[in-house]
Amino acid sequence: MSVLFLDPKVFEYVADKINSYKFSKQADINHCSTLSIEDQSEAQKLVVNWAKLNELSYNYHYNEPEKQPTLYKFINFSNYYKVDTYQFLKYLLCIRYNIELHTIQGGRNGFSGQPIEQELKDSFDTLNKAIEEIKQAIINELTEYKTANWSDPVTRIN
Repeated sequence: MSVLFLDPKVFEYVADKINSYKFSKQADINHCSTLSIEDQSEAQKLVVNWAKLNELSYNYHYNEPEKQPTLYKFINFSNYYKVDTYQFLKYLLCIRYNIELHTIQGGRNGFSGQPIEQELKDSFDTLNKAIEEIKQAIINELTEYKTANWSDPVTRIN
């Protein structure tokens, strides 16, 4: 698998959507309790951590482990974007795909890795939890899912 160095705008879009969750109290497709972070600086720190993990993954994947993350410095948290839930999920999946914890920790092609700070690991866990919650919210909105039986056996068709 290859790792992409993500555009800071992706992280800006993500940060803005996370910021919108603190105003959403209704449990629907536009709400994610995992990312309902009241403190904006905490939400920004989460996004910065994802950017750092992305860049560390890129650096280790392409044999430049001596480089320190700088991408996060270019994220402008004062821009405002409207991102729908589907696009947001796709951005989160893209971020997760381009983070390789095993490459950071284990190194690549003869280069040794580095330990990952607990805060960064926790941020990655939050990313995974948010992705699953948003996926489920999207599935819950599908008519086919809403009308499917919960526990009643369905008639088998031969």
